[in-house]
Amino acid sequence: MARTTLQLPQGLLEKLDEIAKLRGTSRNRLIVDACRGLIEQDRGQWPEGFFADERLSPEDLEELRAGADWMMDLIRSDRRSRSTPPF
Repeated sequence: MARTTLQLPQGLLEKLDEIAKLRGTSRNRLIVDACRGLIEQDRGQWPEGFFADERLSPEDLEELRAGADWMMDLIRSDRRSRSTPPF
C-alpha cells in the first residue's frame, strides 16, 4: 500500500481522532474511508460546464451528451460485473 504525508490543522486532527475513537477505528482507516466516499460521490458526474461549449450547435451538444451517457452506462455496467470495487 502506498504512503503519503498530510499536514492538517491541529483542530481538524483532533476532531478526526474523536470521530475515529467513537467509531472504534483508526485515524488512517477513517481518512481512507472518507477518501473512498469522496471518490464514490464524484463518480459519474461531469465537471461543471463540460457541455457548455458555445462553439457547438445545440444538436452537437445533445449528441455529445447522449454519447457521454452511453459511455458512462457501459463503464458502470462493467464495474458492476466485477467482484471487487475498482478503488
